[in-house]
Amino acid sequence: LQSGLLRAGAAELIRYLSTELNAPIVIYTASHRDWATKMVAAIEQIVGFPFVCQGGLLCADNCNVKMSGEMKVAATGEVKKFVNRTFDKSLNIVAETLRKEMDWVTVENMLMFDDVCPLAPWEGHRHIWTPAYRWTDMSGWQSGVLTDAVMKANAKSNPDSVESTLGYLENQNVLSDSDPELNAKFEACRSIIKHANPTLCSDDVLWPTVLDFLRCRSLDTSNEIRDLPSALRQHLGNLNRTTRTSLDTFLNGQKAGRNEELPAKGRASIAIEYHGEAPAVHLQVMHNGEVVIRAACEPGKRTEVLAYASLGKEHAGRYSCIAVDPWNPEGGETYGKSFTLAVK
Repeated sequence: LQSGLLRAGAAELIRYLSTELNAPIVIYTASHRDWATKMVAAIEQIVGFPFVCQGGLLCADNCNVKMSGEMKVAATGEVKKFVNRTFDKSLNIVAETLRKEMDWVTVENMLMFDDVCPLAPWEGHRHIWTPAYRWTDMSGWQSGVLTDAVMKANAKSNPDSVESTLGYLENQNVLSDSDPELNAKFEACRSIIKHANPTLCSDDVLWPTVLDFLRCRSLDTSNEIRDLPSALRQHLGNLNRTTRTSLDTFLNGQKAGRNEELPAKGRASIAIEYHGEAPAVHLQVMHNGEVVIRAACEPGKRTEVLAYASLGKEHAGRYSCIAVDPWNPEGGETYGKSFTLAVK
């Protein structure tokens, strides 16, 4: 938490909400209660005081809530009804829990921050979408607690635990003991994350932006509280802007077509340009189906990945590229258009 897991400005915002606004703070997480309780205690130690209100820690046992309700579609006026539908979380559950101590709490005076909207449609207007925070704790593997040496020392005496640990590490995109190609991808991705971590922490402006907004806004009337989510969403508009993901391949400075031809002994430069939300990606460049280059690439920066000073027949064939999101290496791939190079 002290190294960067707690998002920049979070402690300052919590202190302002608790001491200046006297606002009840709830943490609503899909984590199990025993883990969440430890995490909240650690965060409260950094903030300097207990800030979660009485009954304000809602966990996995408060998720997957069955609800019935209806909402009016603004564009058409149609009323959609939902009967006994399951939603990830519920502000009504929060209200019912808090009203045991604070009878004034309602869904309409709540504000929920989450990087997805887990609520029923008729509660969604109280939700504020937050950009993903990509800072990553890198201390788990090769940290002195779990290392190659520890694994080898236990290989004969406790093989079942070693096998279970290896399965966990592969599932967490840390290490693949059985697939060298996959392990090379994991290592490259973790190297990118480690390089990006300091900037991801120091440059994140979500909570300072929210704090500045709240300090400048009156919350004295029910109308002002009612309108708070929409006003804050508008204020955070630039942070919430998404970027279409794309991956372009360039041959000698021009976007590569499906079929390209270059003369023997000529030169060739292949470059890749990525656009998307990831702060950096891991490029896998393939020639005839085999990975020949791995390289890091930042969004919007054209990166040369291959350069041939004198083309030969061995350079002909099919070229393709995949951009791997290091924070989601198994599922966060962007595929570029392949091209075939003929050398004449």
